[in-house]
Amino acid sequence: MKSRKEINKQNYQRKRDYNINYIKAQRKLYYSPAQRKLQHDATYYPAQRKLAYIQQKSASAQKVRNEQFCNRSTRSTSTSTSTSNQADIKLPIEIRESLKHAIKCDQKSMQVEGRVDAFCLPVCLSCDRVIIGCETTHKVDKEAVLATKSKFSIEEYNSFYDMELHAELIKQYEVEGLEGLLLSPRATKTTNASTGDVHYSTCFNCYNSMKNKRSDNPPKHAIANGFAIGQVPTRILKNEEITEEMCALLAPIRPYAYLFAYSAGAHKSIKGHYSFFEMDLTHTGSVMNHVLKIGSNPMVYVVLNGRMTPKQKELVRKRAEFDISKMMQLMDWFVTESGHPAYANVVTRPSECPQPVIMEDKENANNTDNEMNPEVEHTFAAASYHFASNHDPNEDTGVYETNQKFVSSMLDRTMPTLLVSGGEYANLKELEIENVTPLQFPFGQGGPKQSRRTRISYLECFKLYSRLSLKQFMRADFLLILNHMHGRLRSFNKAIIKCKSQNCGTTLAEKISTLDIDDLNQAMFCIQTGQDPKGTAAEYIKTIKASCEPIGHSAEAAKKNRKRHFGICDYFGESSLFVTTTPCDESTLRVGLFVNAGEEQVLPPLGDLDDKEHIHQCRLHFDLRKKYRSLYPGACSLVYQHLMQIVTECLIGWNTKTKTGRVGVLGKPLAWSRTDEEQARKTLHAHWQIWIEHFNDCRETLFSDDEEERKKARDTFIQYVDSVICASYPDYTVAHVCEVGNGKETTPILRTQPVSDLFKESEDKNVLRKARHKDHCLIINGEFLNCKECRKAYSPRQCMEMAIAHWRRNATHPQMKEEEEELQQGMKGENNDYDDEEKTHTASKKKYTRRENMEQKVWLDRITIRHPYDFDEEGMPSEALKAEIPDDGPNNADIAWLKETQARSTLLHYRYDEHDHWHRATCFRNDCECRAKLPMMASDTTFIHDNDTMLDTLNQTQQPTTNNNLDNEEQHQQNDSTSRSNAGDSKDDRDEQEDHLTSKQIRNVRWNYLDGTTKLKSQYAVIPKRGIGSQFLNAHNIAMSSILGCNTNVTIGDASHTYYCTLYKSKDTQAEDKEALLRVHGSFGRRIMRRKILLQQQQQQAAEEREQQRKSQQEQEQDGNEQASESDCDDNGADDKDECHAEGLGRVMTGVNSLLSRNVVSPTMAHLLISQGGTRFTYSHGEENLLVTQLEDYLEGRECNFILRKNYNKIEKRVERWPDSTAYDYVFRPRELQRLCYYEYMMKYKKGFKTFKRINREQDLEISGNADCNDAESSVRLEFQDGHPGKRYAFLTKRKFPVIPTIMMRNGRLCDVELLEIGNSSPSFNTARYRENYAKQALMMFFPITAVDDLKFNGSHWEKFMAVGGTKCYDAKLDSQDETPAECMWEYGKKILENIQTRKTVKSKMKRPPDPLALGTKRPQSTGERMKADIDDEVRFDADFSEYCIDDDDDNYDNDDTHNGILEPLAQNAKR
Repeated sequence: MKSRKEINKQNYQRKRDYNINYIKAQRKLYYSPAQRKLQHDATYYPAQRKLAYIQQKSASAQKVRNEQFCNRSTRSTSTSTSTSNQADIKLPIEIRESLKHAIKCDQKSMQVEGRVDAFCLPVCLSCDRVIIGCETTHKVDKEAVLATKSKFSIEEYNSFYDMELHAELIKQYEVEGLEGLLLSPRATKTTNASTGDVHYSTCFNCYNSMKNKRSDNPPKHAIANGFAIGQVPTRILKNEEITEEMCALLAPIRPYAYLFAYSAGAHKSIKGHYSFFEMDLTHTGSVMNHVLKIGSNPMVYVVLNGRMTPKQKELVRKRAEFDISKMMQLMDWFVTESGHPAYANVVTRPSECPQPVIMEDKENANNTDNEMNPEVEHTFAAASYHFASNHDPNEDTGVYETNQKFVSSMLDRTMPTLLVSGGEYANLKELEIENVTPLQFPFGQGGPKQSRRTRISYLECFKLYSRLSLKQFMRADFLLILNHMHGRLRSFNKAIIKCKSQNCGTTLAEKISTLDIDDLNQAMFCIQTGQDPKGTAAEYIKTIKASCEPIGHSAEAAKKNRKRHFGICDYFGESSLFVTTTPCDESTLRVGLFVNAGEEQVLPPLGDLDDKEHIHQCRLHFDLRKKYRSLYPGACSLVYQHLMQIVTECLIGWNTKTKTGRVGVLGKPLAWSRTDEEQARKTLHAHWQIWIEHFNDCRETLFSDDEEERKKARDTFIQYVDSVICASYPDYTVAHVCEVGNGKETTPILRTQPVSDLFKESEDKNVLRKARHKDHCLIINGEFLNCKECRKAYSPRQCMEMAIAHWRRNATHPQMKEEEEELQQGMKGENNDYDDEEKTHTASKKKYTRRENMEQKVWLDRITIRHPYDFDEEGMPSEALKAEIPDDGPNNADIAWLKETQARSTLLHYRYDEHDHWHRATCFRNDCECRAKLPMMASDTTFIHDNDTMLDTLNQTQQPTTNNNLDNEEQHQQNDSTSRSNAGDSKDDRDEQEDHLTSKQIRNVRWNYLDGTTKLKSQYAVIPKRGIGSQFLNAHNIAMSSILGCNTNVTIGDASHTYYCTLYKSKDTQAEDKEALLRVHGSFGRRIMRRKILLQQQQQQAAEEREQQRKSQQEQEQDGNEQASESDCDDNGADDKDECHAEGLGRVMTGVNSLLSRNVVSPTMAHLLISQGGTRFTYSHGEENLLVTQLEDYLEGRECNFILRKNYNKIEKRVERWPDSTAYDYVFRPRELQRLCYYEYMMKYKKGFKTFKRINREQDLEISGNADCNDAESSVRLEFQDGHPGKRYAFLTKRKFPVIPTIMMRNGRLCDVELLEIGNSSPSFNTARYRENYAKQALMMFFPITAVDDLKFNGSHWEKFMAVGGTKCYDAKLDSQDETPAECMWEYGKKILENIQTRKTVKSKMKRPPDPLALGTKRPQSTGERMKADIDDEVRFDADFSEYCIDDDDDNYDNDDTHNGILEPLAQNAKR
């Protein structure tokens, strides 16, 4: 066999011989340009080249893709029999290559050249966008940029816009060596050490555009394409110094009112809740002059809510009353230097700075706390932002007042206003975003409506803003406004007009085609005004309805995507894994990298906990990260998107371009879905459902009738669980001093052993059960691990702190004496402790305080933040860690242990995956026990918890009997945890427990199949291995956690687990998102009421005093009476002014709270929605709705919905409107597709619409009598049959990638298979009806039909269903055939029906099985101790919003916003 070197040499020789034999003149003679062109045009004109290319793709790549898509794990599973190779199922995983790919995308792409500890986020030279995740970063040299100078030159920019760019703006987009061009100075610059060539980073789109030499227009995202935006010069004010209040006061045009609410209290940091909302302005011009005159801003309010310490109130006042000199300097620059068009009408320079209105009550015992913990109380926590709009689009009306106006706008193609001012729809006036948010557009340039050399849509503009490296575009208020505009525009672009008529709209479409838009508008106006319209337009206008997609964060969007989740489950079966990834914005270096894009960031150094200077630096770095997270939520969203791309493509192993999977850290994925949510702290996290190849085969074989196959399947299943899920720390070593002895004489003995050898779990498992309870966990305090020698109880957290202390001591003093180690045992740590003078266990005497040691927290954060950068794919120290802790370093003895992989990995999971043993308020949303079911019992191995293992579990959880041989002291120590667990339980409480242990059963569920067979399956739960000390550890994936550096959660279970996970990840989150905002505004509303009541009382008292004064002065002179009267009038004027102020605030809050009935979104989620096209749901495959109801209505001649489309008929010379319906498409599908069922047809083929050029060409040929139009496009397109109303304008083509149809049908049509009574030859009337409905729906989806008669055999749908094989089991061999045989049902349709039946069985018969601890223990009774202790770090206010809300029925929707969750007293005031 020849070597590669020999082959290359041979090829080179051939090329050389060719050049010798055919000299240049001969080649030119033989292949002259004219001849080459003639021959080329004769054989390969463009259409033929395209046809050859498409045919080649169809013949090879398309076949491979379809085979990959169709080779699903479900295809090898049979419900009746087990194949011979089912016992040999393998579930492989690949960790090393996946981690290597992830490290390359996350770290190597950002690493500064020549440095191992410095990183820089790449920024595109042309468009100034950040390059994230797995996106390709291209390099261009200076010569390539200069070669395309015309695309980026300032001269071309000024010439196109007929203006001169601001000199300071030009300087901000100047790159050294490339002067005169508009380029990003933040682009990564690299220099070739050998040649000295300079290269710059560019994104994929700009790189391809720069290679295009035929056009002088810039790339569409380029700075030179009208996006020279700039930023406020740092000499004026740094971006970080601009507060939220300053942004609110800075805007020259302000269509929003702002409310800044602060809450705090003892042991709590100060939290800000910033909300703004639309208000009705009588003027939409510049308000800056008005602001400067009055010296204050009536549209900006700062409210102090609830209980606060005096110092906290002072800090809030100082924050609200910002630095006047800085604000004046900023305003002066905007008015005099910036050249911003919105400030052109400001005729005078500002002489004083406007201030917001601060609202607070006088200090009293009810609203003032004593200072307890200044370190926490004097800090500002991350703020939350909210924006509620009355003009958010909905599905029925879009952004318009009525559906009729929506229809009229769609027919007339009138785009809605993007940013509006006005409280009513009739008074809307469009505003420029540059004028509303001047901080983002300081020079007034770069708005979405600006004309550009290269056209770009508004939606693309919004997406570009969210990816710019400029810091101001990452701020919260701007993101909320931008998302509002994005939602309005997207609703219009995605909107469709639907009609309802018989014959699928043929007659209606013909009549509407004769109408003019003015006729429709006039008919709509008559309907809206209550008049009686007449004519064709009036007759049919009521059948027209416009519809658009719901906004991404709404309840409607969650409901729609739940159906799509179920559609994927219908096709692939139950999902394999449920994974949660929760990046922490405060505990990562990535947010700083994104905020300072283009700037080098160095890894923070490691240090010891006793190093005070190191701890001080850790604290400063923590404060900086917290500031970044609060000030720039857009950066947090970008980090989240960056990590999700890495998880998708690198760790899961999904290729987003080919829609196929490779073996990753979880196996080989077949499909996945992701739901993005935000936590209470407004950070994003993702819920994943992942389908793994062959996993369902293994899961099905768990219930095989063959015992040997069942055992092998269980072994494979457990082996896979152990490879992807970890719920245990390594058996780390701890140093523990045991007090061993009898009576009062004890001897301390130091024991340094693995934690499993020193400690054991409490024998009374009720202690662990009570550690889950919201009240009893405070008493247990996590201490259910008993020393095997001294019986003393410890918590897992204390054991971990012993291990950390042991690691540190061994590193610094490996030969330390036992007595010194005894004195230094333990570690300063985070303690959830209670203050008690005596060691008693009476709950009523305890005062609970959640204490957090900030020194340990910031030190541990520093260690875990560096973890992804400190270890490679092999788990070995990286070059960065070796440089930080060299082996021969003289001063590294105290941190040398931080190079150990096991220790660092343990610290990582301890920081992110260890559950708080006091739990959090979110743990008890739906129950009094922790919803995470933590703590869990320790287990030596992973096992499947079902009826086969239930007896062993019950034996393990049985309460032990008392050992009478122990003396009193040992007996007291052994039962220490038990005695504490019983604290707070009365005798009556213990008597009112759950049923007896033996009565608790894991359900056996009977499964019914279409062939009439049944199978009894036990519910089960997968319990991963869990060591001693890991009882509070979340089940996580080690590979994911090590790359992401955050919390991950991985769970596996039975069908019920899959079903409830699907419900959970597709839930509506609006109730949680609005909870804090409702409380803030409720407190503000009560404050207004108090003020108004006080004013009324003062007025009444003043009136009584005046009345008495009048009576006493009746005998005085008339002049004195007049003087008193004048004084009274002045008092009345002042009171009226105050009353009007309170009345005005009341009306404002009425409008605000009416808006709160709508959707609320945080800035981080708003940024994500813009970046993801308006949705928070992401899927591996595309989607198409399978409209079974529409097909049924068409076949039976009933009214059905269709989309109204419009084209010009050149032959008949008129505008032709035609009905677009998938029912028409399928019934009149091409003859080549007659063997395809409805489901497979929608999955593999899609409808396209011909271009105007194509339509005109075909109609010209038809007019000339030549109907043939044979070209490349015709060969790859399939034409509909005659009878299709859109045959002239639409066609079919094969999808590049198959999609997953979502079944849309009437409820109840596919009943439970059990109701069909398959095998019963004499069914009852109801059973026969169930059979007919079921067979009809199944045949419409999975049997090829063209008419309603194709659905029946001998007049029965059920007979037809049986005749085509519907009651036979799924056969994988038949499914592997290329084409469905005639008169046969699509084979895989049977599998889909089985998957649908699985969901019905779960929904009706199954509940989530009890975990082992709950199965064998008693449920504790609530004592109310947690509420009394008030330990949860929640925002509490002096009033609950629900006290003021009107209770409305959720099922009844009222269009009147004043009756949807408003403040009732304020609503009454507003009505007056």
